[in-house]
Amino acid sequence: MKEAYNLTSPVQQNPALEALIRRQATAITLPAKKIISEAESPCEGVYYIAGGQTRHYLLGADGTEKVILVLSAGWFFQEVDLILQTHVRLYAVTEEKSELLFIPREVFVTLMHKEPLFSEAIHRSQALKAAILLGEIESTAFHTGKDRLLKLFYHNTDPSFPFDGKWYSLKKPYTQQELGTMLGVSRVTVSKFINEFCDDGIIRIVNRRMQINIDHYNRLDEAYAGRV
Repeated sequence: MKEAYNLTSPVQQNPALEALIRRQATAITLPAKKIISEAESPCEGVYYIAGGQTRHYLLGADGTEKVILVLSAGWFFQEVDLILQTHVRLYAVTEEKSELLFIPREVFVTLMHKEPLFSEAIHRSQALKAAILLGEIESTAFHTGKDRLLKLFYHNTDPSFPFDGKWYSLKKPYTQQELGTMLGVSRVTVSKFINEFCDDGIIRIVNRRMQINIDHYNRLDEAYAGRV
């Protein structure tokens, strides 16, 4: 279930669903690094990502971020908060220029009751997020930071175009600080892991971009087949 991994999270977009939402929602275009909502703010509606990518995280008392979800086009967010009638639980920020469709509370309720296409999409969004979070708990509880970083690289790999016949590039060039934030480890630790992967021939760095060895990617593909 590769599509469900939280750090690279494509879902199959449904043109009919998006057209339905556009007729009822307000379209908002935001630049990269723009805060969409803050934790503990009132939840006034649900967002659908029509284009771009968003990051959703908790913020500790010392300012440390813990990334929970990174979502791309086709995902909803804040639907759980609205259904449970709570305040927003996660900070949300755009990772890149994004188009969001904002669905106000009253419109959301109407669509849930009258449009099976919409209600099914919401239920699927919730189920996928539950699977993502279960996978995150499993990963944190049973795997080392180094293993989790390698899994992140695997899910962020673009296997459509090999370089030099034996390397795949990564789809999104995260910084070491961003990787550390996602995994809950320090930037120095991430740098150490990356150096070890390079020494083992698992990845290489070309023009400051990381690439993963095809043979090792294929072994990971077999290991993670059917798993979040």
